[in-house]
Amino acid sequence: MKLLFISNLFPDERESYRGLDNVTVLHHLREYCEVRVIAARPAIWGSTKWRQEYRPRPEDSCFKPVYVPVPYLPKIGDRINHRLFGRAIQSAFKEMHRGFPFDRILCAWAY
Repeated sequence: MKLLFISNLFPDERESYRGLDNVTVLHHLREYCEVRVIAARPAIWGSTKWRQEYRPRPEDSCFKPVYVPVPYLPKIGDRINHRLFGRAIQSAFKEMHRGFPFDRILCAWAY
């Protein structure tokens, strides 16, 4: 079975503490299936975080994570942030499915 994990809580080199519960579960799931990751990174459009490059921790590179910047509007965006999230990951989602036709999707903390 092939599993796609989507979340904004997945670690990278700079934020190695981010989403440790999630990545621990994914490492255990690797015993039963292939796992790939789309890791959303909410940021205010145009900020330095928006242009930042992310790299996985060495122990998580097996998931071949794709880090996607996602527009986020603090305080006033409650009604649209989930739509911005969906639109932002759409192309990564389609591309991932072409190269890794997954059977299941697991989402954690995705608005």
